[in-house]
Amino acid sequence: MSGTDDKVSNDATTLMALPARELKQILTERKIDFSDCVEKADLVQRIIDNEARAPKITPHKIVEWTKELGGLTCFGVESSKSEEPYKLALISCHGFGASKEDLVPIGRALVQNQNFPRSLVVCPDGVLSLGGTSRAWWNLDMGDLMMKVLSGQVDAIFDSDFNGDVQKARATVISLIEEVKKLTGLPTSKIVLAGFSQGAMLMTDVALHLEESPAALVIFSGVLINRSQLRTRASSRKGLKVLQCHGTQDPLLSFPMAQVLKTFLEKEVEADLEFVPFQGGHTIDGSGLSKFQQLLTAVAKIFFGAKTRDREGRLPQGKSPATTNWRVASVGPHE
Repeated sequence: MSGTDDKVSNDATTLMALPARELKQILTERKIDFSDCVEKADLVQRIIDNEARAPKITPHKIVEWTKELGGLTCFGVESSKSEEPYKLALISCHGFGASKEDLVPIGRALVQNQNFPRSLVVCPDGVLSLGGTSRAWWNLDMGDLMMKVLSGQVDAIFDSDFNGDVQKARATVISLIEEVKKLTGLPTSKIVLAGFSQGAMLMTDVALHLEESPAALVIFSGVLINRSQLRTRASSRKGLKVLQCHGTQDPLLSFPMAQVLKTFLEKEVEADLEFVPFQGGHTIDGSGLSKFQQLLTAVAKIFFGAKTRDREGRLPQGKSPATTNWRVASVGPHE
């Protein structure tokens, strides 16, 4: 459990198991004074007292569906506020070897927020079947990929378009975006693009190839690919809001590889970039989820002046993924 979680446990036993520094972080982020707390038990009681006073949040009912959009089988999640027009859409692409269900919990957390404007989250299946429910956006030789990483031949990865398969996947996702625009009545500028691992690489490529900038780009554990072609598109995305999260111990796509993408976004795209490193591997951790929620809140406020936080300044939502030790999109059977 992270101190950045919007909802923390009010169980004393659970809280006592946390380090004192994390308890202090929770109190600090909630702007609660703990200068008079001498023992660890005092910190725990202060948190419990604050949570008891906090307004109770009733999450929105949500509607979930599966349908074909843009030639892709998609899992959709939206709030049941059908009387309101859509205000924001999020399209999230999974990693190699995963499926459309992999990133759905993030969507549920968003649309359950009772103070968030009506939103739609779409999670598509990758274009390529790897057997069973496992999908991909293009085929990867994982042995070759690891060999290039271990031998320092990472430029070959940065410059690859994977035999033209990236272009094919891009075209499919752009068709999906057009379908989402028709479904919601939203322009591209009010659609957030996100992805994990291979999905993040694809969404980075898509974001730079669209005719109009998306609302934001979220990159979880992704690296740069198709570099020469993206360089020709970089200047068209100056100021693009980007969140990039990457584990410092990532064994598959190393942290230095992520830093190359960071530099590209900063220097060549001149993006409005927030880079979030975390101590972990090839996954999405609680700090990344928290920053993701903050980004969506900021986007909503920019577009709609939406009230997206409660009176304590916290982002209300349903069950917090990080609170339940949920770890999404870790290395799957093919990754």
